[in-house]
Amino acid sequence: MKKLFIAAFLAFSFAAFTSAANAAVIDFNTALDQYYISTYTESGFQFSLAVGEGLGTLTSDDMPGYWYSNGTGHLLTWDNGGNDSGFVLTAIGGGSFSLDSLDFGNGYVAGNDPTSGLTVTGSLTGGGTITQSFSYSGPGSITAFFGDGWNALDSVLVDSVGSDNRTFFDNVVVDAHEGDRVPDVASTLGLVMLSFAGLVAFRRRKN
Repeated sequence: MKKLFIAAFLAFSFAAFTSAANAAVIDFNTALDQYYISTYTESGFQFSLAVGEGLGTLTSDDMPGYWYSNGTGHLLTWDNGGNDSGFVLTAIGGGSFSLDSLDFGNGYVAGNDPTSGLTVTGSLTGGGTITQSFSYSGPGSITAFFGDGWNALDSVLVDSVGSDNRTFFDNVVVDAHEGDRVPDVASTLGLVMLSFAGLVAFRRRKN
C-alpha cells in the first residue's frame, strides 16, 4: 500500500508539472510548398494573412538559391508596392496563449527587398495591447524573444517592415493556456505540496 501511494504521488507530480509546461514549437516542417494562402494551421494555432500581398509556406528544398532556406520548412510573407507584410496569430477555438519567441529574417536571397525589422503587437485578454519591435540587418536568421508580459494573449499581429519586403518565420514558440502563466504554475505547485503533505501524514499514521 505504501509503495502504491508513493507511486501515485510521483505520477501526479509528474503530470502536474507536465501540464504546466505545455509550450509548443511551431516549425512548419509538415507544411507544403504553397503560395497565396489565406491561413495556415499547426499545433492548435492559426496564422492568417494580415498585411501585405501574400502568405505562404516553403519546404527545405524549395528553390534554395532564390528563397531563403535554413534546411527546414518555414512561413513566408511578402509585399509588392508597399512597406509591410505580416500575419495575425490566434489559438484555434479561442483561448489565451503566451508568445515566447520566434525566428525571422530576409526571405528573398536572389535580390534585395529585405525586412528592416518587426513590429509585434499583442492583444491582451483583459484588454489593452503590448508592443515590441525588433531590428534586422541580416543576413540569416535572428531570434526575437518576448518577456513575461506576453501572456494571456487573444491574438498577435506580426508586421514586417521594409519596402517590398520578403520575410521568413520559423520556430514560433507558443504556450496555450487559460490566463496568466504565473498563477498556473503557482496552482500546480500548491497541488504538488498538498499531495506531499498527504504522503507525510500517511507515513506518520503507519508509524
